[in-house]
Formats: sequence, C-alpha cells, structure tokens
Amino acid sequence: MDRSMHVAVACGVPLVAIVSPTNHLQTSTVSKHARIVRHRFECSPCMKEECRSDHRCMLSIEPEEVWAEVEGLKRELKIES
Repeated sequence: MDRSMHVAVACGVPLVAIVSPTNHLQTSTVSKHARIVRHRFECSPCMKEECRSDHRCMLSIEPEEVWAEVEGLKRELKIES
C-alpha cells in the first residue's frame, strides 16, 4: 500500500484502496475509514514490481466495484456528495 494511503488513514481521511500485487495482510492499514478492493488469484500476492504474467489481479477489478466501495463507505460514514 502506498505511503500516502497510510497518511490519509492517520489523518482520518476515508479511502478506498486497490490492492493486488501486495499482500494486504502485511501492507494494509486498519481503519474504519478504509476499504480494500482486491481479487484473489493463484499468483497473488506476488509482491513483484513488474508482473510476470498478465496483470490479472489488477485488470480484473472493475471501476464499478471500486465505486460501490466508495458509495458504501460514504453511506456508512454519512458523507454527503
């Protein structure tokens, strides 16, 4: 997870993170204001800087999934658009 995401959580900023090649159990932050979007594959988490196959862990994530998490977090935290 990018360091800026940890800073956002430390400052109480709600966030939705897309996490695939990294191990979310090791690199994610714990916060009621954070959501993680990821898909499981046999090759992930690989922790590689460059994909050695087809980027399926990232390419399989649809924008609608991420948006649904954003909307769900907004509802949960009672944030108005």
